[in-house]
Amino acid sequence: DEKFSKEQVKNVAVNDGEKMLTLEHNPYYLTASGIADALASHMYDVKIVSDGGADGMWALSLMKENAEDTIEHQASSVRWPVVLSGVFWIISMLSLIGGNWEHLKYVALLSVAFGLPPIAVKAFRTLRRCRFDVNCMMLFAAVGALPLQEYTESAAVTFLFAISEALETRATARARNALASIVSLRPERANA
Repeated sequence: DEKFSKEQVKNVAVNDGEKMLTLEHNPYYLTASGIADALASHMYDVKIVSDGGADGMWALSLMKENAEDTIEHQASSVRWPVVLSGVFWIISMLSLIGGNWEHLKYVALLSVAFGLPPIAVKAFRTLRRCRFDVNCMMLFAAVGALPLQEYTESAAVTFLFAISEALETRATARARNALASIVSLRPERANA
């Protein structure tokens, strides 16, 4: 005597008039042919009219939407030190006019002070690993222009590199968000 658990067989309905047995089962644990074989072994005449497990629809109820499947929206903005670095760089550019505007070249030092720290942190991390990358080059270019009293040039290098990193981060976030929106269009189930 084979007994089926409630996990395997969910519902049984007997129709005496038509001599039909309807069995709702979980095909993950018990197949229709397995049930037919078990009944045939007890001398029952078995004919499978409909096998609900064949189309795979039963598996959809077992699938739960995972919170990890959702991709969060990435936001990107220009940090305020980069904006201040740009403002001070533009003000320092007025020193190129000459005359009474000459003293504005020192405003470029503020631009360097606001824009250089993130670049310097990345450069030092890279140098600690005995590597040399673009952050190191920008750090050396900006710091190297300072003793030459090319403050506006140092500010230009600092600001333009900082803004290029911000634009790169923004482009990456936009691409990631576009891909996330495409992935979210996937159907919950496919029809065969």
